[in-house]
Amino acid sequence: MKNTVAIHHRQGSFSERWLEYCREHGVNYRTVNCLSSDIIAQLSSANALLWHWHHELASEHSVSRQLIHAVEMMGLVVFPNLETCWHFDDKIAQKYLLEAIGAPLVPTHIFLNWEAL
Repeated sequence: MKNTVAIHHRQGSFSERWLEYCREHGVNYRTVNCLSSDIIAQLSSANALLWHWHHELASEHSVSRQLIHAVEMMGLVVFPNLETCWHFDDKIAQKYLLEAIGAPLVPTHIFLNWEAL
């Protein structure tokens, strides 16, 4: 039976608090490396994955959503999950989301430099 929380540890991230919580409350956990090519094998005995991926680290940003989706397809609970990470630290996505759900927000405009794209 899978009963382990897998945590990708990165210094200075929320993972430090997650690890401390697990130790203090007797939660079975293990650290994993979400950037490793064998991450799927590392998660074979887990039932959840916690990964506070950093939006400014190209290595994490480039694989985070794809890995999260694959891990969800394995049946693991993932935080953040695909439903919540798509707008993580993306001001344009957040603007559209808040407008779509009718949430109050300050007037927001998007300006693009098409030559730079």
